[in-house]
Amino acid sequence: MVVRRGTHHFTVSGLWPRADELCSADPDGPRDLLLFLETAQRAGRVIAQRHYRLPPHHLLALRHIQIEDEHPELPPHVAGPVPVGLDVSVAAPAAASQSWRQLSMSTVLLAGGVRRGRVRLRWEAMSAQRYRALRRRERTARDRGGRAGEGAAQCSLTPLRPAEVGRRRSRDVLLAAPHGDVSNTWRLRLDAAGRDRTAVGGRDHIPERLLLDALRQAAHAAEDRKAHVGGLDVSFTGFAARDVPTVVEVVPGGRTLLVRQRERTVASAVFRSRAGRGN
Repeated sequence: MVVRRGTHHFTVSGLWPRADELCSADPDGPRDLLLFLETAQRAGRVIAQRHYRLPPHHLLALRHIQIEDEHPELPPHVAGPVPVGLDVSVAAPAAASQSWRQLSMSTVLLAGGVRRGRVRLRWEAMSAQRYRALRRRERTARDRGGRAGEGAAQCSLTPLRPAEVGRRRSRDVLLAAPHGDVSNTWRLRLDAAGRDRTAVGGRDHIPERLLLDALRQAAHAAEDRKAHVGGLDVSFTGFAARDVPTVVEVVPGGRTLLVRQRERTVASAVFRSRAGRGN
């Protein structure tokens, strides 16, 4: 349920499953950062459609995400789904007539009466026509010097072990070791959990949410499983093509992550970790 509290202020109520694929192995352990994002995104789309005239079939292309997990553990001794509340502030649009084109939202998530984390999103809404035009332009630039069919191998890569990336099941592992001896660099697997075998709604790029998951897994692997990945600050500079090999790497000497396709960087991130139970 969405309630408008002010001109650009909203509260949203919902439920988190107790045992969710985005939770830690311990049902009472930390929620995954992606559950925070999914919750904020769904609430944001509803708010944008109801209150900012977002056309229902427009794509929301994420441009920037910042997630912090201030208190990720769930309240103990709660059976069944966990009630959650969201406090959402929307940056005042520059022009009311175009308020849905560029939206920035800051969402505070609460569960069990405790503030659990914050998600900041900035996205660009676009029609199918604009999306197709942008993808044609990107493909033209990308295909110079490329090799036909080189992306097919992304669906036959051997995954890392689930524990290495903070997952419980092999089918959810998005990273595979690259060819050659290169540390802190991984190939992206597009067949993980069957989630990316089919383009959705005419969109042929790798979803930003999957890239975010790959970045979180890479951060976990880079930390050698010694800490919980407690924050990500991610910027997207374009759409990631499905048919081009995708590499996720940690920049040496820091906490910066990159998603690259050939010589092009499609996303960059800075991660924060904290001691505690892993994902």
